[in-house]
Amino acid sequence: MSSTTQTRGLRRLLFAGGLTAIAAAALLSPDWSSVLKAQGYYGDVDLRIEVTPPLQVSPGDDLELFIGVQNNGPDTAHRVRVAAGAQRLTFVASAGCSNAGYPNCDLAATLDAGQRAEYGLLMHVGDDVRNHVQFAASVASDDSEIAPGDEIVVFKIPVVTTIDLRSDIACERRSLFADRVAHCSIRFLNPGVHSSRLPRLQARVTSAATPVSWSCEASRPDLCTGPSPGALEWVQTPGYFAPGDQITFRADIRLSGAVPVVVIEADATANPQMGETDLAPGNNRSGLSFEPSLFVDGFEPATD
Repeated sequence: MSSTTQTRGLRRLLFAGGLTAIAAAALLSPDWSSVLKAQGYYGDVDLRIEVTPPLQVSPGDDLELFIGVQNNGPDTAHRVRVAAGAQRLTFVASAGCSNAGYPNCDLAATLDAGQRAEYGLLMHVGDDVRNHVQFAASVASDDSEIAPGDEIVVFKIPVVTTIDLRSDIACERRSLFADRVAHCSIRFLNPGVHSSRLPRLQARVTSAATPVSWSCEASRPDLCTGPSPGALEWVQTPGYFAPGDQITFRADIRLSGAVPVVVIEADATANPQMGETDLAPGNNRSGLSFEPSLFVDGFEPATD
């Protein structure tokens, strides 16, 4: 018989002997967990996970999360690991894990009874994130959890987005061929802190004698793309309206004595589904009215 065959046979005998010893002990004890614990398989643990989130975040923020795991059980926990997941958050870095740290963190090879282990996650809130972000994490080990329920944590953090949508109107006299024309600039801007997502920017002219001739100028070319204007109204809904952005609708209004009063209105409205907060909602709307006869004679209307 070769030495290799003898070695394999010896291993089989040793393995069989180990199984026989475990089986014999199990027959003597009705508590299987105690038997396996005695063999070093697992113990009784009570893992608790804790995360203290901030009260709020804003678009563009970096979010630091500190995750703590406490073993309140009587035995040592083996191969303690945390699985995490997030919505509307982007992973940046971690500290305290033996691996990448997200979504899975290998936190500790062993965690004795009464001990605590911690690690940190750095997440990023994108500029286009609105309403809230969500985070969840759970801890597990190779041992028996004797008090399930506190090894999972889930929470939401509100996203605070501050904007400052504004509008204003100014008009001047112009002569186009034989016509008298009021050339009006209807401007929308956002000098706020954050971008406004999908705002509704509306300009409207009432009581004009003929359809208005519209044109558009903006701080970004894409802000002027979208639905074509109507005869007396133009509405744009840009994907985002960033701080410092401007859109100006140019409206050429032909004047006629048959129309007693021309009224121009502008309204910049945030999308209610985005959960944005306007710092000064009183300046979202503006209006201007004038009598065409006075305008033709040289009297220009004052901007409201």
